[in-house]
Amino acid sequence: MIWFELVLLGLSLLLRIALTRKAKLGFDTFGHLYFCDLFQNQKSGPFDGIATGIAHSHKLESALYFNWLMAKIPHYSEKKNRRYFNCAMDAIFGLSLIPMCTASGLPLESALAVSLVYLSCPMWFSGMAIGPRITNFTPRLMSELLVNLYFIFVFYHQSTGNLGVLIVAVFMGIVVLLSSKFGTQALLFLTILLVLLCWSVQPALPLFLTIAASLIVTKGRYAAMLSAHLKHLHWYLKENIANRMFISTRNDVRQLALPFNRYDSVWNNIKAVSIPYAAKNSYTAVLFKLPLLVLLSAIWLASLIVDRVLTVPDYSPLVLAAVFLFLLTSQKVFLFLGEAERYLNHIAVFVVLLFVDVVYQIDLPWLILAVAGYGLLFGLMELIIENEQAHKLTTKVHEKQRVMSWLMAQPKQTVLLSPYHCMDGVWRVLRETSHQVLYPITMKKDKKELFESKFSDRYPFCKLDDPEGLFKEFGVGVIVCESGTSQEVAQSSAWQREAVGGRFYDVFTRKKSNARPGSDS
Repeated sequence: MIWFELVLLGLSLLLRIALTRKAKLGFDTFGHLYFCDLFQNQKSGPFDGIATGIAHSHKLESALYFNWLMAKIPHYSEKKNRRYFNCAMDAIFGLSLIPMCTASGLPLESALAVSLVYLSCPMWFSGMAIGPRITNFTPRLMSELLVNLYFIFVFYHQSTGNLGVLIVAVFMGIVVLLSSKFGTQALLFLTILLVLLCWSVQPALPLFLTIAASLIVTKGRYAAMLSAHLKHLHWYLKENIANRMFISTRNDVRQLALPFNRYDSVWNNIKAVSIPYAAKNSYTAVLFKLPLLVLLSAIWLASLIVDRVLTVPDYSPLVLAAVFLFLLTSQKVFLFLGEAERYLNHIAVFVVLLFVDVVYQIDLPWLILAVAGYGLLFGLMELIIENEQAHKLTTKVHEKQRVMSWLMAQPKQTVLLSPYHCMDGVWRVLRETSHQVLYPITMKKDKKELFESKFSDRYPFCKLDDPEGLFKEFGVGVIVCESGTSQEVAQSSAWQREAVGGRFYDVFTRKKSNARPGSDS
Protein backbone atom coordinates (compact mmCIF):
# COMPACT_ATOMS: atom_id res chain seq x y z
CA MET A 1 0.00 0.00 0.00
CA ILE A 2 2.78 2.45 0.93
CA TRP A 3 4.59 1.91 -2.38
CA PHE A 4 1.39 2.51 -4.33
CA GLU A 5 0.83 5.69 -2.35
CA LEU A 6 4.36 6.93 -3.06
CA VAL A 7 4.02 6.31 -6.80
CA LEU A 8 0.66 8.07 -6.99
CA LEU A 9 2.02 10.91 -4.86
CA GLY A 10 4.89 11.45 -7.31
CA LEU A 11 2.51 11.37 -10.29
CA SER A 12 0.23 13.90 -8.58
CA LEU A 13 3.12 16.33 -8.14
CA LEU A 14 4.18 15.94 -11.78
CA LEU A 15 0.60 16.51 -12.93
CA ARG A 16 0.37 19.73 -10.93
CA ILE A 17 3.59 21.01 -12.52
CA ALA A 18 2.33 20.14 -16.01
CA LEU A 19 -0.96 21.97 -15.43
CA THR A 20 0.83 25.02 -14.06
CA ARG A 21 3.18 25.17 -17.05
CA LYS A 22 0.20 25.53 -19.38
CA ALA A 23 -1.56 28.18 -17.29
CA LYS A 24 -2.07 31.66 -18.72
CA LEU A 25 -2.05 34.89 -16.75
CA GLY A 26 -5.59 36.01 -15.97
CA PHE A 27 -7.46 39.03 -14.68
CA ASP A 28 -6.74 38.39 -10.99
CA THR A 29 -3.05 37.64 -11.54
CA PHE A 30 -2.47 40.88 -13.44
CA GLY A 31 -4.30 42.72 -10.68
CA HIS A 32 -2.12 41.39 -7.89
CA LEU A 33 1.07 41.88 -9.89
CA TYR A 34 -0.02 45.48 -10.50
CA PHE A 35 -0.64 46.01 -6.79
CA CYS A 36 2.82 44.64 -6.02
CA ASP A 37 4.31 47.06 -8.56
CA LEU A 38 2.47 49.99 -6.95
CA PHE A 39 3.75 49.12 -3.47
CA GLN A 40 7.26 48.95 -4.85
CA ASN A 41 7.01 52.17 -6.87
CA GLN A 42 5.13 54.24 -4.30
CA LYS A 43 7.18 52.98 -1.33
CA SER A 44 3.90 52.59 0.58
CA GLY A 45 3.58 50.80 3.86
CA PRO A 46 1.43 47.65 4.02
CA PHE A 47 -1.56 49.54 5.47
CA ASP A 48 -1.18 52.97 3.80
CA GLY A 49 -3.23 52.15 0.72
CA ILE A 50 -2.11 52.65 -2.89
CA ALA A 51 -3.05 55.14 -5.60
CA THR A 52 -4.12 53.28 -8.74
CA GLY A 53 -4.48 54.38 -12.34
CA ILE A 54 -8.25 53.98 -12.26
CA ALA A 55 -9.87 57.24 -13.38
CA HIS A 56 -11.87 59.17 -10.77
CA SER A 57 -10.89 56.73 -8.02
CA HIS A 58 -9.95 57.07 -4.40
CA LYS A 59 -6.93 55.44 -2.82
CA LEU A 60 -7.26 51.66 -2.68
CA GLU A 61 -7.39 50.63 0.98
CA SER A 62 -7.96 46.93 1.09
CA ALA A 63 -6.47 43.74 2.53
CA LEU A 64 -3.20 44.00 0.57
CA TYR A 65 -0.56 42.73 3.00
CA PHE A 66 0.16 39.80 0.65
CA ASN A 67 0.98 42.23 -2.18
CA TRP A 68 3.18 44.41 0.01
CA LEU A 69 5.04 41.30 1.19
CA MET A 70 5.50 39.93 -2.35
CA ALA A 71 6.83 43.32 -3.49
CA LYS A 72 9.72 42.81 -1.04
CA ILE A 73 10.78 39.60 -2.77
CA PRO A 74 13.36 40.13 -5.56
CA HIS A 75 12.21 39.16 -9.06
CA TYR A 76 8.67 38.39 -7.88
CA SER A 77 7.26 39.31 -11.29
CA GLU A 78 9.54 37.10 -13.37
CA LYS A 79 7.55 34.58 -15.37
CA LYS A 80 8.85 31.41 -13.72
CA ASN A 81 8.52 32.86 -10.21
CA ARG A 82 4.95 34.10 -10.50
CA ARG A 83 3.85 30.99 -12.44
CA TYR A 84 5.16 28.39 -9.98
CA PHE A 85 4.85 30.32 -6.72
CA ASN A 86 1.46 28.98 -5.65
CA CYS A 87 2.09 25.54 -7.14
CA ALA A 88 5.31 25.19 -5.12
CA MET A 89 3.73 26.54 -1.95
CA ASP A 90 0.82 24.09 -2.14
CA ALA A 91 3.12 21.15 -2.92
CA ILE A 92 5.27 21.96 0.11
CA PHE A 93 2.15 22.22 2.24
CA GLY A 94 0.78 18.91 0.93
CA LEU A 95 4.05 17.08 1.59
CA SER A 96 4.40 18.68 5.03
CA LEU A 97 1.18 16.94 6.03
CA ILE A 98 3.19 13.70 6.24
CA PRO A 99 5.45 14.75 9.17
CA MET A 100 2.58 16.70 10.75
CA CYS A 101 0.36 13.61 10.77
CA THR A 102 3.07 11.25 12.00
CA ALA A 103 3.93 13.73 14.76
CA SER A 104 0.28 13.67 15.85
CA GLY A 105 0.39 9.87 16.16
CA LEU A 106 -0.85 8.61 12.78
CA PRO A 107 1.03 5.66 11.23
CA LEU A 108 3.13 6.39 8.13
CA GLU A 109 0.63 4.70 5.79
CA SER A 110 -2.20 6.94 7.00
CA ALA A 111 0.01 10.04 6.88
CA LEU A 112 0.96 9.27 3.26
CA ALA A 113 -2.73 8.74 2.49
CA VAL A 114 -3.59 12.20 3.83
CA SER A 115 -0.90 13.84 1.69
CA LEU A 116 -1.84 11.79 -1.38
CA VAL A 117 -5.57 12.52 -1.18
CA TYR A 118 -4.90 16.23 -0.71
CA LEU A 119 -2.44 16.55 -3.61
CA SER A 120 -4.45 14.39 -6.02
CA CYS A 121 -7.88 15.93 -5.39
CA PRO A 122 -9.08 17.94 -8.45
CA MET A 123 -10.73 20.59 -6.26
CA TRP A 124 -7.26 21.65 -5.11
CA PHE A 125 -5.36 21.61 -8.39
CA SER A 126 -7.87 22.07 -11.22
CA GLY A 127 -7.76 25.20 -13.35
CA MET A 128 -11.40 24.67 -14.33
CA ALA A 129 -12.67 27.03 -11.66
CA ILE A 130 -13.64 30.64 -11.02
CA GLY A 131 -10.24 31.87 -9.92
CA PRO A 132 -7.91 28.84 -10.19
CA ARG A 133 -6.15 27.96 -6.96
CA ILE A 134 -2.55 26.99 -7.83
CA THR A 135 -2.16 28.41 -11.34
CA ASN A 136 -2.79 32.08 -10.45
CA PHE A 137 -0.48 34.49 -8.64
CA THR A 138 -3.02 35.61 -6.02
CA PRO A 139 -3.40 35.48 -2.21
CA ARG A 140 -6.21 32.95 -2.59
CA LEU A 141 -4.05 29.90 -1.90
CA MET A 142 -2.12 31.54 0.94
CA SER A 143 -5.42 32.41 2.61
CA GLU A 144 -6.68 28.84 2.32
CA LEU A 145 -3.47 27.29 3.66
CA LEU A 146 -3.21 29.72 6.57
CA VAL A 147 -6.84 29.20 7.59
CA ASN A 148 -6.26 25.43 7.55
CA LEU A 149 -3.19 25.89 9.75
CA TYR A 150 -5.02 28.39 11.95
CA PHE A 151 -7.68 25.82 12.84
CA ILE A 152 -5.08 23.07 13.28
CA PHE A 153 -3.34 25.23 15.90
CA VAL A 154 -6.64 26.31 17.46
CA PHE A 155 -7.67 22.68 18.03
CA TYR A 156 -4.19 21.84 19.30
CA HIS A 157 -4.37 24.76 21.74
CA GLN A 158 -7.78 23.62 22.96
CA SER A 159 -6.44 20.14 23.72
CA THR A 160 -3.12 21.20 25.29
CA GLY A 161 -3.58 24.78 26.51
CA ASN A 162 -0.19 25.64 25.01
CA LEU A 163 0.12 29.44 24.88
CA GLY A 164 2.79 29.38 22.17
CA VAL A 165 0.45 27.47 19.85
CA LEU A 166 -2.27 30.09 20.43
CA ILE A 167 0.17 32.89 19.53
CA VAL A 168 1.07 31.12 16.27
CA ALA A 169 -2.62 30.71 15.42
CA VAL A 170 -3.29 34.40 16.10
CA PHE A 171 -0.31 35.40 13.92
CA MET A 172 -1.64 33.31 11.03
CA GLY A 173 -5.09 34.80 11.53
CA ILE A 174 -3.65 38.33 11.36
CA VAL A 175 -1.96 37.62 8.03
CA VAL A 176 -5.25 36.27 6.66
CA LEU A 177 -7.30 39.27 7.82
CA LEU A 178 -4.80 41.71 6.32
CA SER A 179 -4.36 39.82 3.04
CA SER A 180 -7.65 38.27 1.95
CA LYS A 181 -11.27 39.44 2.04
CA PHE A 182 -12.54 35.93 1.39
CA GLY A 183 -10.22 34.52 4.05
CA THR A 184 -11.70 37.03 6.51
CA GLN A 185 -15.20 35.77 5.69
CA ALA A 186 -14.11 32.14 6.05
CA LEU A 187 -12.51 32.74 9.46
CA LEU A 188 -15.50 34.68 10.75
CA PHE A 189 -18.30 32.44 9.45
CA LEU A 190 -16.58 29.15 10.29
CA THR A 191 -15.81 30.34 13.82
CA ILE A 192 -19.38 31.50 14.45
CA LEU A 193 -20.77 28.16 13.27
CA LEU A 194 -18.15 26.27 15.29
CA VAL A 195 -19.22 28.16 18.43
CA LEU A 196 -22.87 27.26 17.77
CA LEU A 197 -22.19 23.60 16.94
CA CYS A 198 -19.90 23.08 19.94
CA TRP A 199 -22.03 25.36 22.11
CA SER A 200 -18.86 26.87 23.52
CA VAL A 201 -17.23 30.30 23.18
CA GLN A 202 -13.75 28.76 23.35
CA PRO A 203 -13.27 28.67 19.52
CA ALA A 204 -14.08 32.41 19.40
CA LEU A 205 -11.19 33.44 21.67
CA PRO A 206 -8.41 33.09 19.04
CA LEU A 207 -10.46 35.06 16.49
CA PHE A 208 -11.19 37.80 19.02
CA LEU A 209 -7.46 38.08 19.77
CA THR A 210 -6.71 38.05 16.02
CA ILE A 211 -9.06 40.97 15.30
CA ALA A 212 -7.77 42.94 18.30
CA ALA A 213 -4.15 42.33 17.28
CA SER A 214 -4.93 43.37 13.68
CA LEU A 215 -6.32 46.69 14.91
CA ILE A 216 -3.21 47.23 17.04
CA VAL A 217 -0.72 46.28 14.31
CA THR A 218 -2.38 48.56 11.76
CA LYS A 219 -2.95 51.38 14.28
CA GLY A 220 -6.67 51.17 13.71
CA ARG A 221 -6.53 51.14 9.92
CA TYR A 222 -7.91 47.62 9.80
CA ALA A 223 -11.28 49.16 10.71
CA ALA A 224 -11.19 51.14 7.44
CA MET A 225 -10.26 47.97 5.51
CA LEU A 226 -13.16 46.12 7.11
CA SER A 227 -15.51 49.00 6.32
CA ALA A 228 -14.43 48.96 2.66
CA HIS A 229 -14.97 45.19 2.61
CA LEU A 230 -18.50 45.55 3.97
CA LYS A 231 -19.32 48.28 1.44
CA HIS A 232 -18.09 46.07 -1.38
CA LEU A 233 -20.23 43.17 -0.11
CA HIS A 234 -23.25 45.49 0.08
CA TRP A 235 -22.69 46.58 -3.52
CA TYR A 236 -22.18 42.96 -4.57
CA LEU A 237 -25.42 41.94 -2.82
CA LYS A 238 -27.47 44.62 -4.62
CA GLU A 239 -25.98 43.80 -8.01
CA ASN A 240 -26.49 40.08 -7.48
CA ILE A 241 -30.13 40.49 -6.49
CA ALA A 242 -30.63 42.63 -9.60
CA ASN A 243 -29.05 39.84 -11.71
CA ARG A 244 -26.31 42.19 -12.92
CA MET A 245 -23.34 40.03 -11.87
CA PHE A 246 -21.60 37.25 -13.73
CA ILE A 247 -22.07 35.12 -10.63
CA SER A 248 -25.86 35.75 -10.59
CA THR A 249 -26.63 32.79 -12.83
CA ARG A 250 -24.38 30.38 -10.97
CA ASN A 251 -26.18 27.18 -9.98
CA ASP A 252 -29.00 27.95 -12.40
CA VAL A 253 -29.93 24.51 -13.71
CA ARG A 254 -30.44 26.02 -17.15
CA GLN A 255 -26.68 26.53 -17.30
CA LEU A 256 -26.31 22.76 -17.18
CA ALA A 257 -28.91 22.03 -19.83
CA LEU A 258 -26.26 21.42 -22.47
CA PRO A 259 -26.73 18.99 -25.36
CA PHE A 260 -24.40 16.00 -25.15
CA ASN A 261 -24.74 15.37 -28.88
CA ARG A 262 -23.71 18.83 -30.07
CA TYR A 263 -20.62 17.46 -31.78
CA ASP A 264 -19.91 14.31 -33.75
CA SER A 265 -17.34 12.88 -31.33
CA VAL A 266 -17.83 11.90 -27.69
CA TRP A 267 -14.58 13.65 -26.76
CA ASN A 268 -15.74 16.99 -28.16
CA ASN A 269 -19.02 16.69 -26.29
CA ILE A 270 -17.14 16.01 -23.04
CA LYS A 271 -15.00 19.11 -23.58
CA ALA A 272 -18.07 21.25 -24.29
CA VAL A 273 -19.70 20.45 -20.93
CA SER A 274 -16.59 20.10 -18.74
CA ILE A 275 -16.12 23.75 -17.79
CA PRO A 276 -19.81 24.52 -17.07
CA TYR A 277 -20.03 21.43 -14.86
CA ALA A 278 -16.64 21.90 -13.18
CA ALA A 279 -16.72 25.66 -12.62
CA LYS A 280 -20.11 27.28 -13.14
CA ASN A 281 -22.14 25.20 -10.71
CA SER A 282 -20.99 24.67 -7.14
CA TYR A 283 -22.90 21.39 -6.70
CA THR A 284 -21.50 19.71 -9.80
CA ALA A 285 -18.08 21.22 -9.02
CA VAL A 286 -18.05 19.34 -5.71
CA LEU A 287 -19.51 16.22 -7.32
CA PHE A 288 -16.76 16.00 -9.95
CA LYS A 289 -13.81 17.68 -8.21
CA LEU A 290 -14.28 16.71 -4.56
CA PRO A 291 -15.31 13.02 -4.73
CA LEU A 292 -13.98 12.29 -1.24
CA LEU A 293 -16.69 14.52 0.27
CA VAL A 294 -19.33 12.71 -1.78
CA LEU A 295 -17.95 9.33 -0.67
CA LEU A 296 -17.72 10.51 2.91
CA SER A 297 -21.39 11.53 2.86
CA ALA A 298 -22.37 8.18 1.31
CA ILE A 299 -20.41 6.24 3.94
CA TRP A 300 -22.01 8.14 6.82
CA LEU A 301 -25.46 7.63 5.32
CA ALA A 302 -24.79 3.90 4.87
CA SER A 303 -23.55 3.63 8.45
CA LEU A 304 -26.86 5.04 9.67
CA ILE A 305 -28.83 2.57 7.54
CA VAL A 306 -26.90 -0.49 8.75
CA ASP A 307 -26.66 0.89 12.28
CA ARG A 308 -22.84 0.92 12.21
CA VAL A 309 -21.33 3.32 14.77
CA LEU A 310 -18.42 5.40 13.45
CA THR A 311 -16.06 7.33 15.70
CA VAL A 312 -16.46 11.09 15.34
CA PRO A 313 -13.20 13.09 15.66
CA ASP A 314 -13.16 16.35 17.63
CA TYR A 315 -12.73 18.42 14.47
CA SER A 316 -15.88 17.02 12.80
CA PRO A 317 -17.99 20.10 13.72
CA LEU A 318 -15.61 22.24 11.62
CA VAL A 319 -16.24 20.07 8.55
CA LEU A 320 -19.97 20.22 9.24
CA ALA A 321 -19.74 24.03 9.52
CA ALA A 322 -17.98 24.27 6.15
CA VAL A 323 -20.54 21.99 4.48
CA PHE A 324 -23.34 24.15 5.89
CA LEU A 325 -21.60 27.29 4.57
CA PHE A 326 -21.19 25.61 1.19
CA LEU A 327 -24.91 24.83 1.00
CA LEU A 328 -25.89 28.29 2.24
CA THR A 329 -23.65 30.25 -0.13
CA SER A 330 -24.78 28.11 -3.05
CA GLN A 331 -28.22 29.71 -2.74
CA LYS A 332 -29.09 32.58 -5.06
CA VAL A 333 -29.39 35.27 -2.39
CA PHE A 334 -26.01 34.42 -0.82
CA LEU A 335 -23.96 34.09 -4.01
CA PHE A 336 -22.44 37.51 -3.26
CA LEU A 337 -20.44 35.90 -0.44
CA GLY A 338 -18.19 34.19 -2.99
CA GLU A 339 -17.73 30.77 -4.55
CA ALA A 340 -19.31 28.29 -2.16
CA GLU A 341 -16.66 25.57 -2.60
CA ARG A 342 -13.92 27.92 -1.41
CA TYR A 343 -15.25 27.61 2.15
CA LEU A 344 -14.51 23.89 1.88
CA ASN A 345 -11.02 24.69 0.60
CA HIS A 346 -10.30 26.68 3.75
CA ILE A 347 -10.67 23.51 5.84
CA ALA A 348 -9.43 21.06 3.17
CA VAL A 349 -7.06 19.29 5.55
CA PHE A 350 -9.90 18.41 7.91
CA VAL A 351 -12.02 17.03 5.07
CA VAL A 352 -9.10 14.82 4.03
CA LEU A 353 -8.35 13.74 7.61
CA LEU A 354 -11.98 12.81 8.18
CA PHE A 355 -12.13 10.87 4.90
CA VAL A 356 -8.95 8.89 5.66
CA ASP A 357 -10.09 8.25 9.23
CA VAL A 358 -13.48 6.90 8.13
CA VAL A 359 -11.97 4.80 5.32
CA TYR A 360 -9.70 3.03 7.80
CA GLN A 361 -12.56 2.63 10.27
CA ILE A 362 -14.57 0.66 7.69
CA ASP A 363 -11.41 -1.13 6.51
CA LEU A 364 -11.58 -0.02 2.86
CA PRO A 365 -8.14 1.56 2.29
CA TRP A 366 -8.37 0.87 -1.45
CA LEU A 367 -10.80 3.81 -1.62
CA ILE A 368 -7.80 6.08 -1.06
CA LEU A 369 -6.07 4.69 -4.14
CA ALA A 370 -9.33 4.93 -6.10
CA VAL A 371 -9.79 8.61 -5.20
CA ALA A 372 -6.16 9.36 -6.10
CA GLY A 373 -6.49 7.47 -9.39
CA TYR A 374 -9.64 9.40 -10.25
CA GLY A 375 -7.84 12.66 -9.55
CA LEU A 376 -4.98 11.74 -11.88
CA LEU A 377 -7.40 10.81 -14.67
CA PHE A 378 -9.29 14.08 -14.16
CA GLY A 379 -6.04 16.04 -14.31
CA LEU A 380 -4.87 14.22 -17.42
CA MET A 381 -8.16 15.02 -19.18
CA GLU A 382 -7.85 18.66 -18.14
CA LEU A 383 -4.28 18.80 -19.45
CA ILE A 384 -5.39 17.46 -22.85
CA ILE A 385 -8.25 19.98 -23.00
CA GLU A 386 -5.93 22.84 -22.09
CA ASN A 387 -3.44 21.84 -24.80
CA GLU A 388 -6.18 21.77 -27.43
CA GLN A 389 -7.63 25.10 -26.30
CA ALA A 390 -4.21 26.77 -26.27
CA HIS A 391 -3.67 25.70 -29.87
CA LYS A 392 -7.06 27.06 -30.95
CA LEU A 393 -6.52 30.38 -29.14
CA THR A 394 -3.19 31.18 -30.79
CA THR A 395 -4.81 33.68 -33.18
CA LYS A 396 -6.63 35.41 -30.32
CA VAL A 397 -3.42 35.70 -28.29
CA HIS A 398 -1.63 37.31 -31.24
CA GLU A 399 -4.46 39.81 -31.79
CA LYS A 400 -4.52 40.60 -28.09
CA GLN A 401 -0.80 41.34 -28.13
CA ARG A 402 -1.19 43.49 -31.24
CA VAL A 403 -3.82 45.63 -29.53
CA MET A 404 -1.69 45.90 -26.39
CA SER A 405 1.31 47.03 -28.44
CA TRP A 406 -0.87 49.65 -30.12
CA LEU A 407 -2.10 50.90 -26.73
CA MET A 408 1.48 51.19 -25.47
CA ALA A 409 2.30 53.48 -28.41
CA GLN A 410 -0.61 55.88 -27.76
CA PRO A 411 -0.40 59.05 -25.64
CA LYS A 412 -1.82 58.78 -22.12
CA GLN A 413 -5.62 58.85 -21.97
CA THR A 414 -8.56 57.06 -20.35
CA VAL A 415 -9.31 53.59 -21.74
CA LEU A 416 -12.57 51.70 -21.33
CA LEU A 417 -12.65 47.92 -21.70
CA SER A 418 -15.97 46.15 -22.14
CA PRO A 419 -16.16 43.68 -20.59
CA TYR A 420 -13.65 44.84 -17.99
CA HIS A 421 -11.96 41.43 -18.25
CA CYS A 422 -11.35 41.52 -22.01
CA MET A 423 -7.74 41.73 -23.22
CA ASP A 424 -6.82 40.10 -19.85
CA GLY A 425 -8.53 43.00 -18.11
CA VAL A 426 -8.09 46.52 -16.83
CA TRP A 427 -5.17 45.59 -14.56
CA ARG A 428 -3.05 44.44 -17.50
CA VAL A 429 -3.67 47.73 -19.32
CA LEU A 430 -2.66 49.63 -16.17
CA ARG A 431 0.42 47.51 -15.64
CA GLU A 432 1.75 47.54 -19.20
CA THR A 433 0.74 50.97 -20.50
CA SER A 434 0.70 54.59 -19.30
CA HIS A 435 -3.08 54.90 -19.60
CA GLN A 436 -5.82 55.32 -17.03
CA VAL A 437 -8.80 52.95 -17.16
CA LEU A 438 -12.44 53.39 -16.31
CA TYR A 439 -13.44 50.78 -13.74
CA PRO A 440 -16.34 51.48 -11.35
CA ILE A 441 -15.26 49.25 -8.48
CA THR A 442 -13.00 51.84 -6.82
CA MET A 443 -14.52 55.07 -8.16
CA LYS A 444 -15.26 58.00 -5.91
CA LYS A 445 -18.85 57.94 -4.66
CA ASP A 446 -20.27 60.75 -6.86
CA LYS A 447 -18.68 59.44 -10.05
CA LYS A 448 -19.64 55.86 -9.25
CA GLU A 449 -23.29 56.82 -8.72
CA LEU A 450 -23.26 58.75 -12.02
CA PHE A 451 -21.69 55.82 -13.86
CA GLU A 452 -24.09 53.27 -12.41
CA SER A 453 -27.13 55.41 -13.26
CA LYS A 454 -26.14 55.91 -16.91
CA PHE A 455 -23.65 53.32 -18.07
CA SER A 456 -23.65 50.33 -15.73
CA ASP A 457 -24.71 47.03 -17.26
CA ARG A 458 -24.58 43.42 -16.14
CA TYR A 459 -21.07 43.06 -14.68
CA PRO A 460 -18.48 42.88 -16.20
CA PHE A 461 -20.03 44.79 -19.12
CA CYS A 462 -20.58 48.50 -19.66
CA LYS A 463 -23.31 50.13 -21.76
CA LEU A 464 -21.84 51.51 -24.98
CA ASP A 465 -24.98 53.17 -26.36
CA ASP A 466 -23.72 56.67 -25.45
CA PRO A 467 -19.97 56.83 -26.19
CA GLU A 468 -20.10 60.65 -26.22
CA GLY A 469 -21.48 60.58 -22.69
CA LEU A 470 -18.57 58.41 -21.61
CA PHE A 471 -16.20 60.98 -23.08
CA LYS A 472 -17.88 64.03 -21.61
CA GLU A 473 -18.52 62.62 -18.14
CA PHE A 474 -15.43 60.45 -17.67
CA GLY A 475 -12.92 61.47 -20.31
CA VAL A 476 -12.90 58.13 -22.15
CA GLY A 477 -10.79 58.46 -25.30
CA VAL A 478 -10.32 54.79 -26.25
CA ILE A 479 -12.85 51.97 -26.17
CA VAL A 480 -11.73 48.34 -26.54
CA CYS A 481 -14.51 45.78 -26.63
CA GLU A 482 -15.27 42.30 -27.83
CA SER A 483 -16.19 42.11 -31.50
CA GLY A 484 -19.90 42.35 -32.18
CA THR A 485 -20.73 44.37 -29.04
CA SER A 486 -19.93 47.83 -30.37
CA GLN A 487 -22.63 48.78 -32.89
CA GLU A 488 -23.46 52.04 -31.09
CA VAL A 489 -19.84 53.16 -31.01
CA ALA A 490 -19.35 52.24 -34.66
CA GLN A 491 -22.37 54.31 -35.62
CA SER A 492 -21.24 57.41 -33.72
CA SER A 493 -19.88 60.15 -35.96
CA ALA A 494 -17.52 61.27 -33.19
CA TRP A 495 -15.72 57.94 -32.97
CA GLN A 496 -13.58 56.00 -35.42
CA ARG A 497 -12.63 52.35 -35.63
CA GLU A 498 -8.91 51.60 -35.54
CA ALA A 499 -7.48 49.00 -37.91
CA VAL A 500 -5.59 47.33 -35.05
CA GLY A 501 -8.66 45.25 -34.07
CA GLY A 502 -9.81 42.14 -35.87
CA ARG A 503 -11.70 38.95 -35.32
CA PHE A 504 -11.86 39.16 -31.52
CA TYR A 505 -11.62 42.83 -30.53
CA ASP A 506 -12.92 46.18 -31.79
CA VAL A 507 -10.87 49.28 -30.97
CA PHE A 508 -12.30 52.79 -31.21
CA THR A 509 -10.80 56.21 -30.59
CA ARG A 510 -12.57 59.51 -30.39
CA LYS A 511 -12.01 61.88 -33.28
CA LYS A 512 -10.30 65.16 -32.46
CA SER A 513 -12.76 67.62 -30.99
CA ASN A 514 -12.86 70.80 -28.95
CA ALA A 515 -15.30 69.27 -26.47
CA ARG A 516 -13.90 69.01 -22.97
CA PRO A 517 -13.94 65.60 -21.33
CA GLY A 518 -14.69 64.91 -17.69
CA SER A 519 -12.00 65.75 -15.16
CA ASP A 520 -9.45 63.08 -14.35
CA SER A 521 -9.44 64.04 -10.70
